[in-house]
Amino acid sequence: MLEYLMKNLVMNMKNLLILNLVLLFSVIACNSNREDEVLSPSINQPVNFIDLFQDSTLIDSIKSFTVVKEIGANGGTLQLEKQYVGGPFGSFSISAVIEIEPGTIPANETFICQLTGNNEKACVYISPSKKHFAYPFKLKLKYTGIDLQKVNPNILDFVCSDGNNNLYPVSYNSVSVDMSTGTLDVSDAVIPYISTMGNNGEFGFVGEFD
Repeated sequence: MLEYLMKNLVMNMKNLLILNLVLLFSVIACNSNREDEVLSPSINQPVNFIDLFQDSTLIDSIKSFTVVKEIGANGGTLQLEKQYVGGPFGSFSISAVIEIEPGTIPANETFICQLTGNNEKACVYISPSKKHFAYPFKLKLKYTGIDLQKVNPNILDFVCSDGNNNLYPVSYNSVSVDMSTGTLDVSDAVIPYISTMGNNGEFGFVGEFD
């Protein structure tokens, strides 16, 4: 009887071990798939970043603007601050800040980083986008005083486009909209440098009514 119980105990322990191994491999497989999803386009359709102005006459007076900086192993910050007269609130502003951590690129190396604001859409262009770095960049982007009458707060999101109508998800701390002040805001957006992207990665807000 004792021998029979011992055999059953051993068999149950083996079955339990096998079950745990199966569950472990399942979790690993799920995590692997999730990582692949992050690196792959989530949507394949025309990219419609939110329009900054419904009044097309304002577009002619607003030019795209760029800041360029050489970044070394110590990292650095790129910052755009622009304010204009016009729009539904009388004035509007754009603030974009890229933070690059020390150690992002190897010692004794430098690269030219470029940040450009779009004068029609709520998005910015960042380059180079094909280069791989030790850490992703962090982006803070805020618009105030812009026309948000077509924006749907329920579907508002911040995404990345490779310029070929492929949308990639972007991790961020928070994204918000304030209709009363015409404000779009995203904080600590993680800027991935995906090898399939073109020379300029496009990062911006989507979420207009159809």
